[in-house]
Amino acid sequence: MNEEQRILAREQERAQAMIRADIETLSDILSDSLVWVHSSARVQSKSEFLQTLGARDTRYLDIEFDDCVVRIYGGAAVVTGLARMRAEIAGTEKSLRNRYTAVWSREGGRWRMISWQSTALPAEQASGVAR
Repeated sequence: MNEEQRILAREQERAQAMIRADIETLSDILSDSLVWVHSSARVQSKSEFLQTLGARDTRYLDIEFDDCVVRIYGGAAVVTGLARMRAEIAGTEKSLRNRYTAVWSREGGRWRMISWQSTALPAEQASGVAR
């Protein structure tokens, strides 16, 4: 497995942990310096993000990635792609389709996510690739 594949595997591991609200696994995957920027422009630290998931204020029901590109720069990596998610937010189920950028850093010999930023796609671009 090459480094790009390792990072994409970590992305999948993170997505599954989010669906399960597996705080222990997420705590290992996410860097302590994480900055998570939601498509709504809400910004959370690692502890805030994990608290939201742990309280089940937001429940991720399904997460799929497509059109992912990994670029490695020494001990850092940038992943761009399309994320399709179903989530229950404040009791309402929503389908989210976002372009995203995730930044990963090699910490202690492992890839850990240090930043996530997503942008909601307009409805007409949600099913296709917008560039």
